[in-house]
Amino acid sequence: MKILNYSQIKAADQFTIENEPISSIDLMERASVRFTESIFELVHDFSSYHIIAGKGNNGGDGLAIARLLHDQGKKVRLSIIDISSNASADFQINYERLPSAIEVSHIQEAKQLEYQPEEVIIDAIFGVGLDRPLAGEFKNIIDRINEFNAFVVSVDMPSGLFCDQSNQGTSMIKADWVFTFQTPKLSLLLPENHIWIKHWKVIDIGLHPQYFDSISTHYSYQEKNDFTGWIAKPEKFSHKGSHDKALLITGSKSMPGAGLLSTEACLRTGIGYLYQVNEAVREMTLTQFPSCIFQDYVEHISFDAAGIGSGLGQEPEYVEQLDQLLDQNKPMVIDADAITYFEKNPEWFKRLPANSIFSPHPGELKRLIGEWRNDFEKLELTQKFCSQYKTTLIIKGAHSVIVTPEHFYFNSSGNPGLAKAGSGDVLTGLLTRFLAHFKNAEKAARFAVFYHGYIADQLIDEFGIEGMLPSDLAEHAGRFLKGFY
Repeated sequence: MKILNYSQIKAADQFTIENEPISSIDLMERASVRFTESIFELVHDFSSYHIIAGKGNNGGDGLAIARLLHDQGKKVRLSIIDISSNASADFQINYERLPSAIEVSHIQEAKQLEYQPEEVIIDAIFGVGLDRPLAGEFKNIIDRINEFNAFVVSVDMPSGLFCDQSNQGTSMIKADWVFTFQTPKLSLLLPENHIWIKHWKVIDIGLHPQYFDSISTHYSYQEKNDFTGWIAKPEKFSHKGSHDKALLITGSKSMPGAGLLSTEACLRTGIGYLYQVNEAVREMTLTQFPSCIFQDYVEHISFDAAGIGSGLGQEPEYVEQLDQLLDQNKPMVIDADAITYFEKNPEWFKRLPANSIFSPHPGELKRLIGEWRNDFEKLELTQKFCSQYKTTLIIKGAHSVIVTPEHFYFNSSGNPGLAKAGSGDVLTGLLTRFLAHFKNAEKAARFAVFYHGYIADQLIDEFGIEGMLPSDLAEHAGRFLKGFY
């Protein structure tokens, strides 16, 4: 799913109006109907609603929603922020359509806003078009709404939050739910905004698909249907030699579990041969996974991709192994301690094989790209790194981002059960396995990150967020691949 910026969103609306064709007021009505349906389907069937609306098109949505809720027999009252004398044409039409039974207040000052504890507040003040920090009475009104500590549902965007730029430190609505129209908004996906948004969901308002087919964007939101057919069903006459081959250099005496987790994830997702050269974990690995093949030297192994670093530690002997690995010029997954080795040997970045993937945790990411002031700058610096070294990098988090020199893919799968030591080691195993399979860093990173989260989502009912362990992810890693044939 493409992620659009504000100007593209406006263009999508206009394209739909001209090419469906549909009037702007009817498109607003369709969006308001879908929004109201989503409240009933996804939140709760509340009995009392307080719509707080601006006088632009987001406020026009709010007025239509007020009417639709009233038609459903709900108790509705409406507060219109009447600081500006300007109102959009569609706002005015919906104002004239309001049933007389709806209580309407016109608000010029924050102190005029009142809240009743049984009410759900629907925030329809600003939407996606805001591009400057709120000030004066607008800021006071937002702050007052937040002080109510009410259950808040925002229309398209929490009022005060910019669509596609950072606005840390400014006032914005704290929303329990955001129903955003047609496509995710970049700001909804970034960690710096998580305290303002508990839940969000895209609702389809029927914008013209031809526009989305024609528009180019550097941002996408990847979902399960993006990966249908990516994994081929094993053929009847396939054999270990026709399957992929991978090398792992993971685990150490102090952290052997990291090696075991990456090994199991790689094996259970169908690798044909899995090699190791790490003597520190030989005995434990072969006890649990006797099919793993140990060799003394990297140059003696034929493999499609390598994964290095998970739980490796900083022992001197690994420098020689990694140096030999770079000489093989095969795609690599570089994680954890291997990132530190690259930092200590900066000339290695120039030897980085094509189609390699970096998988840092936040501290390691800062060492690779430097400090950032906000999440938008973090994205910019990460892509600069990827462009400089012609590599792919994963920014891990609630919406992990696969960053390439040309594109950002935000991930939709996963849950907080992944927030445990060892989950990243499982991801390294998956990345290595699928890099060996696809021979393409972008495809491997996209699929491995999605599938990693997808496993966790499939296991959540069985184990729960607290009870799910990284070892559960590794053990069950092969169970769900058939869903991608």
